[in-house]
Amino acid sequence: MKSIKINVKGRVQGVGFRMAIKNYCDDNAIKGFVRNLNNGGVEIAVQCGEMALDKFVKWLKENQGFSKVENLRVEEIEEENFNGFEIRRNGNFFMDQGKAVSNLGRKLLKS
Repeated sequence: MKSIKINVKGRVQGVGFRMAIKNYCDDNAIKGFVRNLNNGGVEIAVQCGEMALDKFVKWLKENQGFSKVENLRVEEIEEENFNGFEIRRNGNFFMDQGKAVSNLGRKLLKS
């Protein structure tokens, strides 16, 4: 088992990216979490085997749904004991979604 952190940049907030990641990880027995970052990116921490990791990173690069992955940075982290996969929110649901939509708007205006 390997524990890694992935920072994703691009159009990844306000487009269902975190839910797509959660669904993929639940379907593939990958443990960890995903959360939005204040800079408009997304942080993913996962624990899985090497083959599952390669498959997951390839899947991320395929730009699921309305998302557009521009950059991935992968780094190994100390092994953690995750109890499944979760979406970690910044504050309550409405604050989290408001920030995501705001970051999406900024991203679209820059395009």
